Amino acid sequence: AEGDPERFPVKKKKGPIPHLTIVVGLLCDAEGRFFVQRRPESAMLGGLWEFPGGKCREGEGLEEALEREFREETGAQVRAGASICTVRHAYSHFRITLHAFSCHLKPGSPSPTTALPHRWIAPDALSELAFPRANRRIIEALISFPGPWT
Repeated sequence: AEGDPERFPVKKKKGPIPHLTIVVGLLCDAEGRFFVQRRPESAMLGGLWEFPGGKCREGEGLEEALEREFREETGAQVRAGASICTVRHAYSHFRITLHAFSCHLKPGSPSPTTALPHRWIAPDALSELAFPRANRRIIEALISFPGPWT
């Protein structure tokens, strides 16, 4: 055996774990169904369903980020409503704080649509779709939220 048995490899210091602030919108139609979309297969958590939303930009408020992200993803213009819940979740290389808001279509806005698979689904049927764990916690809060949604 070669080497110095008393000399151990030096551990590299790990940098801070990145943290992202995410917003999602819970848009409900007149029939009480929620709009969900499927994540692209090539993306992290690909193929799972989610509520539309995304990352907040530097200096951007939560409601402002929600309205921008919803418009970018679906073409629909929404107004952020009540805060439904906040979920903290850790992945292997980063952490998120996920803020879920009810939202309402602005007058004259087109209905949401996206090139991704999407659907309107009743709250009691949400459990039939595969969602990321953080979104599952939003669904639990959504089911217990008294509304009104529309």
